[in-house]
Amino acid sequence: TTTTKKKELTPKELRAAGLKRLSAAIASLPEKPNKFTLREQTSDLNPYNQKGGEEENPPNRGTKDAPPQSSDENLLSGLTFVITGTLDSLLREECTDLIKRHGGRVTTSVSGKTDFLVCGLDSGGSKVRGATERKDTCRMVDEDGLFALIASGPPAAKASASDSSPRTAEGARPAASATPPSPSSTSTPTPTDGALWVTKHRPCQLSEVVGNQMNVKLISSWLRNFRDVHVLHKPARGSAPGNKKAEELLQKKAVLLSGPPGVGKTTCAVLVAKSLGFGPIIEVNASDARGKSDGDRKKGLNGKGSNQIRELLNNRAMGKAGHRGAILVMDECDGMSGSDRGGIAEIVDSIKRTKIPIICICNDKYLQKMKPLRNACVELDFRKPTKEAVAKRMLQVCEKEGLKANKVALETLAERSNGDLRILLGHLQQWRLTRDSLTYDDVRGGANALDKDADISPFKVCDALLGPEGKRLTIADQVNLCFQDMDLIPLLVQENYVNHRPLVSGNEHQRMKVVAKAAEGITYGDWASEVVRGQGEWGLMPYQAVMAAVYPATYCRGQRETMGLYPNEMNITRFSAWLGKNSSRGKVERELTAVGMGADCLPLVRRRMVDPLVANGKDGIPEVLAFMDSYNLTKEDREAIFDTLRLNKKEDLLKKVPTAVKSALTRALTKAGNVRDWEPPKPSKAKSKPKAKAKGKGKAKKK
Repeated sequence: TTTTKKKELTPKELRAAGLKRLSAAIASLPEKPNKFTLREQTSDLNPYNQKGGEEENPPNRGTKDAPPQSSDENLLSGLTFVITGTLDSLLREECTDLIKRHGGRVTTSVSGKTDFLVCGLDSGGSKVRGATERKDTCRMVDEDGLFALIASGPPAAKASASDSSPRTAEGARPAASATPPSPSSTSTPTPTDGALWVTKHRPCQLSEVVGNQMNVKLISSWLRNFRDVHVLHKPARGSAPGNKKAEELLQKKAVLLSGPPGVGKTTCAVLVAKSLGFGPIIEVNASDARGKSDGDRKKGLNGKGSNQIRELLNNRAMGKAGHRGAILVMDECDGMSGSDRGGIAEIVDSIKRTKIPIICICNDKYLQKMKPLRNACVELDFRKPTKEAVAKRMLQVCEKEGLKANKVALETLAERSNGDLRILLGHLQQWRLTRDSLTYDDVRGGANALDKDADISPFKVCDALLGPEGKRLTIADQVNLCFQDMDLIPLLVQENYVNHRPLVSGNEHQRMKVVAKAAEGITYGDWASEVVRGQGEWGLMPYQAVMAAVYPATYCRGQRETMGLYPNEMNITRFSAWLGKNSSRGKVERELTAVGMGADCLPLVRRRMVDPLVANGKDGIPEVLAFMDSYNLTKEDREAIFDTLRLNKKEDLLKKVPTAVKSALTRALTKAGNVRDWEPPKPSKAKSKPKAKAKGKGKAKKK
């Protein structure tokens, strides 16, 4: 049997269909919502009267009837909602789930694509103004109005025990959905064929690749011109003028594709090479030996794998008939371990002399060992595809496999998988073994196993902890965020916690108390850090994370503000200044040890070495020399006292001394040649243990 492919509707068509579906319910809604008030503009009078991210309990929570449920999962499909204020009985998160459960989208700001603004008490003024300006396309409704829209759809059938039970291996349960199955699902193969969906639905054409289409075009242009530019030394053909990345590609013999796993780096490289007629495609990954090749030419192709690759790179004639030539794909370059000794250096050396294109692939290009390879390649960053693009591709897969799923549920899965399509396909295949449909409630309730740990930037972690939305995170979630980088995140919190206006404070006096409590927690975190790293008590790291980051963030959480430290101060998370201060502290301690005096004596010493020169000019040089000799100070000590050990950089006492006097003092110090009669203590080095003598050598000596 042949199945007719359904035409995909555009976003405009989906929106028009959704509004037409709810036209009767929309016509019955009042022009203005009943349970709606604007937030009072008191920020000028009391800057601490802020509602940013903070949500009050709904007034009728627990006393109002449960929201209606419809059996049509696509009732609100194509429609966009924005939520503001405190609703009558639902929290914002619950209202978001209700909308997504019926196929709608929820955004954070009003735009030209917004269809409904769900407002309540203390609604935001900017969102209400945006909806009022777009009153022809954006409708304001309250919670009751949203319930009326959902109630206009077919009511949800009560689930029975047989409907809720998963399908077993012996037979399938009857479908509980009110809508009949699509014709395509009746003729699709069952999921018991044993093939993995990751392999079965791997893109076979470039049009099937999700996202990163610009990188695909750049790789295609580079490969198309490789032979002309690097082998025949001809000018490139068909290159886009003015494109800096394309022009940079033409000058290099290799590209470096980097990005998170599962976004299609290897697939794109292989598909582009096949589409342009390259062959054979040699793929080398972490399972192959990728160490340095032997210098002996006699081994050649009969040697190890790296020797064979070197021979291939130096021979442009090797390739299949009718193909452009061979191409090398070096996958997982950042995974070269100790067994691949000299592997990165070997790749860099091969790139310089290669006659075939090389595509290197890695996940993290910022590793220290990747620096030589980055200098030899053109970098192309692969980014995670959008959740809308992932959901569109997964809908096609679900239709082929007979799994009924709506777009909102798949978008939520895409967010949880952190853009990794392989993990998402594996989860969908596992779900298809026992179920015929996937709903938004299934994703929210039972898909926690899909959550993938993502490498979050320490700056984003700091924003998540100190921002208003951080109050929704549990302590365990906040600790897990801190473990993204336990060395840097506590320092970022310590640097930025005073720049946030605490939600729990109502005035300046309360704010000072809150900041003091946060600072107290940071001191306990520093103590725990010393115990963990100094005594090896690694079991205290969770306590350190709580006291150094979670505890102060809980007190100081709120909207970020500038402190007016300098003109045009940017309202962003600042990098920790402690790292720079700590680096200079070590240098200052070494200079103090060399000078042989405490830091509290330095201001007086500077005065005794400058005042005679300011008052008497060159006649004060003997007095300065006598003072330095009495304290056994040399010319280098004088430079350190006035430069490195000067804590207040703005105060420069030597500016008061004429240049001629300073030159005369320098000549006098050089002529005097003061030398210390003592040597500063040097840092002790750990003595290395003597190497044990080999047993064989010892026996030989005895003989």
